[in-house]
Amino acid sequence: MPAQLRRVLPILLSVGSLGLVLTVLLGTAALIVVGAFLFFVLEKGTLGWLDALFQSVTARTAGFNTVGIAGLHTSTLFLLIVLMIIGAAPGSTGGGVKVMRIGVLLKVVHRQIRRVVTGRRTVNLLLIDGERIELEEIRRIAGLFFAWVVLLAIGAAVTALLSTLGPMEAASGMFSALGNIGPCYIPVAQMTQLHPLVKLTYIIGMLAGRLEILPILMLFSRYTWR
Repeated sequence: MPAQLRRVLPILLSVGSLGLVLTVLLGTAALIVVGAFLFFVLEKGTLGWLDALFQSVTARTAGFNTVGIAGLHTSTLFLLIVLMIIGAAPGSTGGGVKVMRIGVLLKVVHRQIRRVVTGRRTVNLLLIDGERIELEEIRRIAGLFFAWVVLLAIGAAVTALLSTLGPMEAASGMFSALGNIGPCYIPVAQMTQLHPLVKLTYIIGMLAGRLEILPILMLFSRYTWR
């Protein structure tokens, strides 16, 4: 056994870390399986199981394609965008909002629904791997997700206004740039002819996606430079 693995293995097998690792692995496996199944169903007759599995994985990671994106149905293209938003797992080099953050947001929604059903006085703690998620962390994740939505909307609007691309193509450019992952529905020939302002928007999106949005936004805050 390599020395590096011998040092890391005890940490991974500890009670707390093992639960977190299993949570991430199960979440990733579920996204891959469900994504592949939906790809196969939506493109039944034109997409094999292997291609469906490949697209389910690559939409959240590298962006390679084994099928022609232009020939996919609109519902399939929308599914690709959803997977691009979710992105990879925490600690990876992939982009996106990240699996754990989406999980936290879903738990927040579930908690709020339970509060409405059971009464506002009921205390429902938000737990991940048996540990309470602090309110400040929930606010940070919610703020990050909101910043994602705002930047995606700005990028899609700029692309739509300064090009002849359709809504889906205009949106996919910023989705792919901000996530640093997944396919882009804009043909390469048209990509080279995009307006300079659109290209600049994508550059900002790629930097924000790779370096995280909040640190990039802090650069434009006057409080940062005091």
